[in-house]
Amino acid sequence: LYDDLGNVVATAVTDANGNYDFIDLPPGDYTVTVTPPAGYDNTGDPDGTFDSTTDVTLGPGEDMDVADFGYQGNSSISNLIWEDVDGDGIMGPGEVPLPGVTVNLLDDLGNIIATAITDGNGEYMFSGLPPGDYTVEVAASNFDPLGPLAGYTQSFDEDGGFDSTIDVTLGENDDHITADFGYYPTALPVELEGFDARKSGNSVILNWTTATEINNDFFSIEHSRDGVNFTAIGKVSGAGNSLTQNDYSFRDANPENGENFYRLNQVDFSGSSTFSEIRVVNITITSSTKVFPNPFSEVLNIASDLESYVIYDTVGKIVKQGNISEGQIDLSHLNEGVYILNMHSETKQITKRIFKR
Repeated sequence: LYDDLGNVVATAVTDANGNYDFIDLPPGDYTVTVTPPAGYDNTGDPDGTFDSTTDVTLGPGEDMDVADFGYQGNSSISNLIWEDVDGDGIMGPGEVPLPGVTVNLLDDLGNIIATAITDGNGEYMFSGLPPGDYTVEVAASNFDPLGPLAGYTQSFDEDGGFDSTIDVTLGENDDHITADFGYYPTALPVELEGFDARKSGNSVILNWTTATEINNDFFSIEHSRDGVNFTAIGKVSGAGNSLTQNDYSFRDANPENGENFYRLNQVDFSGSSTFSEIRVVNITITSSTKVFPNPFSEVLNIASDLESYVIYDTVGKIVKQGNISEGQIDLSHLNEGVYILNMHSETKQITKRIFKR
């Protein structure tokens, strides 16, 4: 405490509650000056100057109890948590951050003093820290069956302990930005309990069941004529995270005459995917309508008593339409891929999948 001439008239040390007192002071002008511990910045003082001083004028018998000062540590700990798909401890191309992971900050006595959750970029930060010894801990709850790290094993942390913790010692104005963690998936995101395909009229019904799901985004349903070259024909959303049984189904309304091969491509939220076993369904379609060759390269032939046709691409856009009486349809302008051919008259219609190659 200084008087109006700049002389020190008293000194105090804050108690365990941060309080200090200067008592029995005569009326006059004073300046309170704080010497904070190293590693702290002034974030609040009575006159708003943030310079660890404030001027006070006391009248006779006056008590002033609002000369408060606030301080915050000027160091931080931060970085990211990512999915290390190849388990090499390096965040490489195509590897993605892991959002929603809970991270704890412990003091040197092992007490949790702060908690953060990784953002969409997999990043977390603990700021406003004073110098000292800390431990960054990826919380155990992340590894629960429905947690963001369920089915993952650690591949990297800064101190090489592979125990989901990093010890950090901070100095003054010290921003520690290398406290990152890598984890690789060790369990399949989906436990497929059953998958079957069966004929239903001129359609094929696919049914499958999952026992558990971890980060399951969707199933892509794939079809093939030869069991080797597959094309996606549909998509069914997954349950995300689930510990209960989930039943799914998909109807292929346009199977090919003969053998039809089907498989599921399960895709999780990080983009990783897993194929199911292949199922085969033999379809015999009775019809006087013939479409050939299929696959085709330039021209498609239609022999039918139906009147008109419409050809759609896989997003439902009409790419060609006309009368079947034309017999030959020039499709040389189409790109390679899968298309849907709808043939119809007033009382009947037939839909077939055709392939341009």
